[in-house]
Amino acid sequence: MERRGIAEAGGAALGSAVLAIGLAFGIAIAAAANYRARTGHADAVEAE
Repeated sequence: MERRGIAEAGGAALGSAVLAIGLAFGIAIAAAANYRARTGHADAVEAE
């Protein structure tokens, strides 16, 4: 494989990895926000 092909494959792999990390980070934030909303609602219902 020539150098250009290796560089293109490496760049594509790096780009995919960055997108996967960003997606996982976004999912973690959404899960944390969902958990906080659920526990906050449960506390509010319990207080009533």
